[in-house]
Amino acid sequence: MKHLGPILFGGLCAAGLLLFPQQSAAGAAAGIATCLSTLVPSLFPFLFLTTFLVRCGAVARLGRHCRWLGRLFRLPAEAVPALFLGMVGGYPAGSRAVEELYTAGLLSEKEAARMLLCCVHAGPAFLYSAVGCGFLGNPRAGAVLLSTHLLAGFFLGLLLGRCAPPAAKAASARQSAAEPAGTALLHAVRKSGSAMLLMCALVVLCSALLGVLARLPLGPLGFLLAAGSEVTLSCQMLSALHAPLWMLALVLGWGGICVHLQCLEGLSFPVKYRTFALCRALHGGLAAVLTLPFTNWAAPPPLPGDAVQVLGSLQESVPALSSSAAASIALLFLCGVCLLEEHRPSGYAARRRAEKRTGKGLSIDKNRSGKSGGRVL
Repeated sequence: MKHLGPILFGGLCAAGLLLFPQQSAAGAAAGIATCLSTLVPSLFPFLFLTTFLVRCGAVARLGRHCRWLGRLFRLPAEAVPALFLGMVGGYPAGSRAVEELYTAGLLSEKEAARMLLCCVHAGPAFLYSAVGCGFLGNPRAGAVLLSTHLLAGFFLGLLLGRCAPPAAKAASARQSAAEPAGTALLHAVRKSGSAMLLMCALVVLCSALLGVLARLPLGPLGFLLAAGSEVTLSCQMLSALHAPLWMLALVLGWGGICVHLQCLEGLSFPVKYRTFALCRALHGGLAAVLTLPFTNWAAPPPLPGDAVQVLGSLQESVPALSSSAAASIALLFLCGVCLLEEHRPSGYAARRRAEKRTGKGLSIDKNRSGKSGGRVL
Protein backbone atom coordinates (compact mmCIF):
# COMPACT_ATOMS: atom_id res chain seq x y z
CA MET A 1 0.00 0.00 0.00
CA LYS A 2 2.93 2.35 0.61
CA HIS A 3 3.89 2.52 -3.08
CA LEU A 4 0.35 2.24 -4.45
CA GLY A 5 0.21 5.95 -5.37
CA PRO A 6 3.34 6.01 -7.58
CA ILE A 7 2.40 2.68 -9.19
CA LEU A 8 -1.12 3.89 -9.96
CA PHE A 9 0.17 7.19 -11.33
CA GLY A 10 2.73 5.41 -13.49
CA GLY A 11 0.09 3.00 -14.81
CA LEU A 12 -2.27 5.82 -15.75
CA CYS A 13 0.54 7.72 -17.49
CA ALA A 14 1.57 4.60 -19.40
CA ALA A 15 -2.01 3.97 -20.50
CA GLY A 16 -2.41 7.56 -21.65
CA LEU A 17 0.85 7.51 -23.62
CA LEU A 18 -0.11 4.26 -25.36
CA LEU A 19 -3.70 5.30 -26.11
CA PHE A 20 -2.83 8.80 -27.35
CA PRO A 21 0.61 8.61 -29.00
CA GLN A 22 -0.13 11.50 -31.37
CA GLN A 23 -1.06 13.90 -28.59
CA SER A 24 1.84 12.87 -26.33
CA ALA A 25 4.39 13.30 -29.15
CA ALA A 26 2.97 16.69 -30.08
CA GLY A 27 3.01 17.77 -26.42
CA ALA A 28 6.63 16.70 -26.05
CA ALA A 29 7.53 18.66 -29.20
CA ALA A 30 5.78 21.72 -27.79
CA GLY A 31 7.76 21.32 -24.56
CA ILE A 32 11.04 21.15 -26.49
CA ALA A 33 10.09 24.32 -28.36
CA THR A 34 9.29 26.04 -25.06
CA CYS A 35 12.69 25.05 -23.63
CA LEU A 36 14.60 26.32 -26.65
CA SER A 37 12.68 29.57 -27.08
CA THR A 38 12.00 30.60 -23.47
CA LEU A 39 13.54 28.46 -20.75
CA VAL A 40 17.19 28.11 -21.79
CA PRO A 41 17.76 31.74 -22.95
CA SER A 42 16.13 33.27 -19.88
CA LEU A 43 17.40 30.96 -17.11
CA PHE A 44 20.77 29.43 -18.00
CA PRO A 45 22.82 32.68 -17.70
CA PHE A 46 21.38 33.35 -14.25
CA LEU A 47 21.95 29.77 -13.11
CA PHE A 48 25.60 30.08 -14.11
CA LEU A 49 25.99 33.53 -12.53
CA THR A 50 24.43 32.45 -9.24
CA THR A 51 26.65 29.39 -8.85
CA PHE A 52 29.78 31.26 -9.93
CA LEU A 53 29.31 34.16 -7.52
CA VAL A 54 28.77 31.83 -4.57
CA ARG A 55 31.73 29.55 -5.40
CA CYS A 56 34.23 32.36 -5.97
CA GLY A 57 33.30 34.05 -2.68
CA ALA A 58 31.76 37.21 -4.14
CA VAL A 59 28.42 36.59 -2.40
CA ALA A 60 30.09 36.25 1.01
CA ARG A 61 32.06 39.47 0.50
CA LEU A 62 28.98 41.39 -0.64
CA GLY A 63 26.99 40.03 2.28
CA ARG A 64 29.19 41.81 4.80
CA HIS A 65 27.56 45.07 3.69
CA CYS A 66 24.00 43.67 4.05
CA ARG A 67 23.91 42.84 7.76
CA TRP A 68 20.82 44.96 8.37
CA LEU A 69 18.91 43.08 5.68
CA GLY A 70 20.11 39.81 7.16
CA ARG A 71 18.67 40.83 10.53
CA LEU A 72 15.41 41.76 8.77
CA PHE A 73 15.03 38.27 7.28
CA ARG A 74 16.82 36.63 10.26
CA LEU A 75 19.30 35.06 7.88
CA PRO A 76 23.10 35.29 7.71
CA ALA A 77 24.34 38.43 6.00
CA GLU A 78 26.10 36.26 3.38
CA ALA A 79 22.70 34.91 2.29
CA VAL A 80 21.19 38.30 1.37
CA PRO A 81 22.90 38.69 -2.07
CA ALA A 82 21.87 35.13 -2.96
CA LEU A 83 18.31 35.96 -1.93
CA PHE A 84 18.17 38.82 -4.42
CA LEU A 85 19.90 36.71 -7.08
CA GLY A 86 17.01 34.29 -6.70
CA MET A 87 14.57 37.14 -7.26
CA VAL A 88 16.09 38.15 -10.58
CA GLY A 89 17.42 34.79 -11.78
CA GLY A 90 14.29 32.71 -12.18
CA TYR A 91 12.67 29.80 -10.35
CA PRO A 92 15.57 27.35 -9.84
CA ALA A 93 18.32 29.98 -9.51
CA GLY A 94 17.37 30.69 -5.89
CA SER A 95 17.31 26.99 -5.09
CA ARG A 96 20.80 26.52 -6.56
CA ALA A 97 22.08 29.52 -4.58
CA VAL A 98 20.73 28.11 -1.30
CA GLU A 99 22.30 24.72 -2.02
CA GLU A 100 25.68 26.32 -2.74
CA LEU A 101 25.55 28.40 0.45
CA TYR A 102 24.68 25.34 2.51
CA THR A 103 27.47 23.31 0.90
CA ALA A 104 29.92 26.13 1.65
CA GLY A 105 28.93 26.06 5.33
CA LEU A 106 27.32 29.52 5.35
CA LEU A 107 23.83 28.22 6.21
CA SER A 108 22.58 25.68 8.72
CA GLU A 109 19.95 23.09 7.75
CA LYS A 110 17.07 25.07 9.21
CA GLU A 111 18.26 28.35 7.70
CA ALA A 112 18.68 26.73 4.27
CA ALA A 113 15.22 25.15 4.40
CA ARG A 114 13.61 28.45 5.47
CA MET A 115 15.50 30.50 2.87
CA LEU A 116 14.41 28.10 0.13
CA LEU A 117 10.75 28.74 0.95
CA CYS A 118 11.05 32.43 0.05
CA CYS A 119 13.68 32.17 -2.68
CA VAL A 120 11.53 30.83 -5.55
CA HIS A 121 10.74 33.57 -8.07
CA ALA A 122 9.94 33.68 -11.77
CA GLY A 123 12.49 36.36 -12.68
CA PRO A 124 12.20 39.48 -14.88
CA ALA A 125 13.30 37.74 -18.09
CA PHE A 126 10.33 35.38 -17.91
CA LEU A 127 7.75 37.64 -16.27
CA TYR A 128 8.28 40.83 -18.24
CA SER A 129 9.70 39.60 -21.54
CA ALA A 130 8.03 36.20 -22.03
CA VAL A 131 4.68 36.67 -20.25
CA GLY A 132 4.12 40.43 -20.47
CA CYS A 133 5.55 41.34 -23.88
CA GLY A 134 5.26 37.87 -25.45
CA PHE A 135 2.12 36.06 -24.30
CA LEU A 136 0.04 39.12 -23.35
CA GLY A 137 1.51 41.64 -25.80
CA ASN A 138 1.35 44.28 -23.07
CA PRO A 139 4.55 45.55 -21.36
CA ARG A 140 2.46 47.33 -18.73
CA ALA A 141 0.90 44.03 -17.64
CA GLY A 142 4.36 42.45 -17.50
CA ALA A 143 5.62 45.26 -15.24
CA VAL A 144 2.65 44.81 -12.88
CA LEU A 145 3.12 41.02 -12.72
CA LEU A 146 6.84 41.44 -12.05
CA SER A 147 6.34 44.03 -9.31
CA THR A 148 3.60 42.17 -7.45
CA HIS A 149 5.41 38.84 -7.77
CA LEU A 150 8.64 40.16 -6.25
CA LEU A 151 6.79 42.16 -3.59
CA ALA A 152 4.81 39.08 -2.54
CA GLY A 153 8.05 37.10 -2.26
CA PHE A 154 9.58 39.88 -0.15
CA PHE A 155 6.58 39.86 2.21
CA LEU A 156 6.75 36.06 2.43
CA GLY A 157 10.42 36.27 3.43
CA LEU A 158 9.62 38.82 6.14
CA LEU A 159 6.80 36.65 7.46
CA LEU A 160 8.99 33.56 7.64
CA GLY A 161 11.72 35.61 9.30
CA ARG A 162 9.35 36.90 11.96
CA CYS A 163 8.30 33.33 12.76
CA ALA A 164 11.89 32.16 13.19
CA PRO A 165 13.97 32.75 16.35
CA PRO A 166 16.99 35.02 16.01
CA ALA A 167 20.41 33.49 15.53
CA ALA A 168 22.44 32.94 18.67
CA LYS A 169 25.67 34.08 17.00
CA ALA A 170 26.37 36.61 14.30
CA ALA A 171 26.63 35.05 10.87
CA SER A 172 29.66 37.21 10.05
CA ALA A 173 31.79 34.90 12.22
CA ARG A 174 31.45 32.11 9.66
CA GLN A 175 34.21 31.57 7.18
CA SER A 176 34.09 29.91 3.77
CA ALA A 177 37.07 29.22 1.54
CA ALA A 178 36.56 30.80 -1.88
CA GLU A 179 37.58 28.83 -4.96
CA PRO A 180 39.90 30.25 -7.63
CA ALA A 181 38.08 31.98 -10.46
CA GLY A 182 38.92 29.30 -13.03
CA THR A 183 37.78 26.45 -10.79
CA ALA A 184 34.60 28.32 -9.85
CA LEU A 185 33.90 29.00 -13.55
CA LEU A 186 34.15 25.33 -14.56
CA HIS A 187 32.12 24.22 -11.54
CA ALA A 188 29.40 26.77 -12.32
CA VAL A 189 29.16 25.70 -15.97
CA ARG A 190 28.94 22.03 -15.00
CA LYS A 191 26.34 22.51 -12.26
CA SER A 192 24.16 24.97 -14.20
CA GLY A 193 24.32 22.78 -17.32
CA SER A 194 23.16 19.68 -15.46
CA ALA A 195 20.41 21.65 -13.72
CA MET A 196 19.28 23.10 -17.05
CA LEU A 197 19.13 19.64 -18.63
CA LEU A 198 16.98 18.33 -15.78
CA MET A 199 14.64 21.32 -16.03
CA CYS A 200 14.15 20.82 -19.77
CA ALA A 201 13.51 17.09 -19.29
CA LEU A 202 10.81 17.84 -16.69
CA VAL A 203 9.17 20.42 -18.95
CA VAL A 204 9.11 17.98 -21.90
CA LEU A 205 7.65 15.22 -19.73
CA CYS A 206 4.94 17.50 -18.29
CA SER A 207 4.13 18.79 -21.78
CA ALA A 208 3.70 15.24 -23.09
CA LEU A 209 1.34 14.38 -20.23
CA LEU A 210 -0.61 17.62 -20.75
CA GLY A 211 -1.02 16.72 -24.41
CA VAL A 212 -2.71 13.48 -23.32
CA LEU A 213 -4.73 15.32 -20.69
CA ALA A 214 -6.21 17.57 -23.36
CA ARG A 215 -7.99 14.58 -24.94
CA LEU A 216 -9.69 13.43 -21.75
CA PRO A 217 -13.20 14.74 -20.97
CA LEU A 218 -12.25 16.30 -17.63
CA GLY A 219 -13.75 19.77 -18.12
CA PRO A 220 -12.69 22.34 -15.50
CA LEU A 221 -10.72 19.66 -13.64
CA GLY A 222 -8.43 19.23 -16.64
CA PHE A 223 -7.87 23.00 -16.75
CA LEU A 224 -6.92 23.06 -13.04
CA LEU A 225 -4.58 20.10 -13.46
CA ALA A 226 -2.89 21.78 -16.40
CA ALA A 227 -2.57 25.12 -14.59
CA GLY A 228 -1.01 23.46 -11.56
CA SER A 229 1.50 21.37 -13.51
CA GLU A 230 3.68 23.57 -15.76
CA VAL A 231 3.90 27.35 -15.46
CA THR A 232 4.95 28.26 -19.01
CA LEU A 233 2.15 26.38 -20.74
CA SER A 234 -0.28 27.57 -18.07
CA CYS A 235 0.60 31.21 -18.79
CA GLN A 236 0.19 30.59 -22.52
CA MET A 237 -3.22 29.05 -21.91
CA LEU A 238 -4.45 31.83 -19.61
CA SER A 239 -3.20 34.52 -21.99
CA ALA A 240 -5.00 32.91 -24.93
CA LEU A 241 -8.21 32.66 -22.89
CA HIS A 242 -8.00 36.37 -21.87
CA ALA A 243 -7.95 35.43 -18.17
CA PRO A 244 -7.80 38.22 -15.56
CA LEU A 245 -4.34 39.39 -14.61
CA TRP A 246 -4.68 38.20 -11.03
CA MET A 247 -5.07 34.61 -12.25
CA LEU A 248 -1.71 34.86 -14.00
CA ALA A 249 -0.18 36.25 -10.79
CA LEU A 250 -1.63 33.30 -8.84
CA VAL A 251 -0.22 30.72 -11.27
CA LEU A 252 3.19 32.44 -11.36
CA GLY A 253 3.41 32.45 -7.57
CA TRP A 254 2.42 28.78 -7.35
CA GLY A 255 4.93 27.85 -10.05
CA GLY A 256 3.57 24.40 -10.87
CA ILE A 257 4.62 20.88 -9.94
CA CYS A 258 7.31 20.98 -12.62
CA VAL A 259 8.97 24.00 -10.98
CA HIS A 260 8.64 22.39 -7.55
CA LEU A 261 10.58 19.34 -8.76
CA GLN A 262 13.24 21.57 -10.31
CA CYS A 263 13.75 23.48 -7.06
CA LEU A 264 13.78 20.46 -4.73
CA GLU A 265 15.99 18.18 -6.83
CA GLY A 266 19.56 17.62 -5.67
CA LEU A 267 19.28 19.36 -2.30
CA SER A 268 21.58 18.08 0.45
CA PHE A 269 19.35 19.36 3.28
CA PRO A 270 15.84 18.15 4.17
CA VAL A 271 12.77 20.12 3.08
CA LYS A 272 9.17 19.12 3.77
CA TYR A 273 7.18 19.30 0.55
CA ARG A 274 3.97 20.11 2.42
CA THR A 275 5.56 23.26 3.83
CA PHE A 276 7.11 24.12 0.47
CA ALA A 277 3.77 23.77 -1.36
CA LEU A 278 1.99 25.83 1.30
CA CYS A 279 4.48 28.68 0.86
CA ARG A 280 4.10 28.48 -2.93
CA ALA A 281 0.34 28.80 -2.56
CA LEU A 282 0.76 31.69 -0.11
CA HIS A 283 3.14 33.43 -2.53
CA GLY A 284 0.60 33.09 -5.34
CA GLY A 285 -2.26 34.30 -3.16
CA LEU A 286 -0.34 37.38 -2.00
CA ALA A 287 0.64 38.21 -5.59
CA ALA A 288 -2.96 37.82 -6.76
CA VAL A 289 -4.23 40.16 -4.02
CA LEU A 290 -1.57 42.76 -4.85
CA THR A 291 -2.45 42.53 -8.56
CA LEU A 292 -6.19 43.07 -8.12
CA PRO A 293 -6.07 46.92 -7.89
CA PHE A 294 -4.17 47.08 -11.21
CA THR A 295 -6.29 44.62 -13.18
CA ASN A 296 -8.17 47.22 -15.22
CA TRP A 297 -5.19 49.56 -15.60
CA ALA A 298 -2.89 46.85 -16.94
CA ALA A 299 -5.47 44.65 -18.66
CA PRO A 300 -3.98 43.06 -21.79
CA PRO A 301 -5.54 44.15 -25.09
CA PRO A 302 -7.92 41.62 -26.65
CA LEU A 303 -6.23 39.44 -29.23
CA PRO A 304 -7.78 39.24 -32.72
CA GLY A 305 -10.02 36.28 -33.36
CA ASP A 306 -11.46 33.79 -30.93
CA ALA A 307 -9.62 32.48 -27.91
CA VAL A 308 -7.16 29.74 -28.72
CA GLN A 309 -7.45 26.44 -26.90
CA VAL A 310 -3.78 25.97 -26.14
CA LEU A 311 -3.89 22.41 -24.87
CA GLY A 312 -6.22 21.33 -27.63
CA SER A 313 -3.88 22.76 -30.27
CA LEU A 314 -0.94 20.68 -29.08
CA GLN A 315 -2.10 17.72 -31.15
CA GLU A 316 -1.67 19.79 -34.32
CA SER A 317 1.89 20.87 -33.55
CA VAL A 318 3.88 17.97 -34.98
CA PRO A 319 1.72 15.62 -37.09
CA ALA A 320 4.79 13.83 -38.48
CA LEU A 321 5.50 12.24 -35.08
CA SER A 322 1.94 11.16 -34.44
CA SER A 323 2.14 7.74 -36.07
CA SER A 324 5.48 6.69 -34.55
CA ALA A 325 5.14 3.70 -32.25
CA ALA A 326 8.79 4.16 -31.25
CA ALA A 327 7.95 7.50 -29.66
CA SER A 328 5.27 5.88 -27.51
CA ILE A 329 7.61 3.06 -26.45
CA ALA A 330 10.37 5.56 -25.61
CA LEU A 331 8.04 7.65 -23.46
CA LEU A 332 6.76 4.53 -21.71
CA PHE A 333 10.35 3.46 -21.01
CA LEU A 334 11.11 6.91 -19.57
CA CYS A 335 8.10 6.64 -17.30
CA GLY A 336 9.31 3.24 -16.05
CA VAL A 337 12.78 4.60 -15.34
CA CYS A 338 11.28 7.47 -13.35
CA LEU A 339 9.27 4.97 -11.28
CA LEU A 340 12.38 2.88 -10.56
CA GLU A 341 14.29 5.99 -9.52
CA GLU A 342 11.43 6.89 -7.19
CA HIS A 343 12.02 3.73 -5.15
CA ARG A 344 15.74 4.38 -4.79
CA PRO A 345 16.66 6.29 -1.61
CA SER A 346 17.91 9.81 -2.11
CA GLY A 347 21.49 10.69 -1.24
CA TYR A 348 20.51 12.56 1.90
CA ALA A 349 18.17 9.83 3.19
CA ALA A 350 20.66 7.06 2.44
CA ARG A 351 23.44 8.97 4.18
CA ARG A 352 21.33 9.56 7.28
CA ARG A 353 20.36 5.89 7.49
CA ALA A 354 24.00 4.86 7.12
CA GLU A 355 24.97 7.28 9.90
CA LYS A 356 22.37 5.79 12.22
CA ARG A 357 23.61 2.26 11.55
CA THR A 358 27.25 3.16 12.21
CA GLY A 359 26.51 5.49 15.11
CA LYS A 360 28.28 8.43 13.49
CA GLY A 361 25.27 10.64 13.00
CA LEU A 362 25.57 12.25 16.41
CA SER A 363 29.22 13.15 15.93
CA ILE A 364 28.49 14.65 12.51
CA ASP A 365 25.69 16.77 13.95
CA LYS A 366 28.05 17.95 16.72
CA ASN A 367 30.73 18.86 14.20
CA ARG A 368 28.22 20.79 12.08
CA SER A 369 26.90 22.67 15.11
CA GLY A 370 30.46 23.50 16.12
CA LYS A 371 31.25 24.95 12.70
CA SER A 372 28.14 27.07 12.72
CA GLY A 373 28.92 28.61 16.10
CA GLY A 374 26.48 26.51 18.14
CA ARG A 375 23.46 28.42 16.97
CA VAL A 376 20.01 27.08 17.73
CA LEU A 377 17.06 27.97 15.55
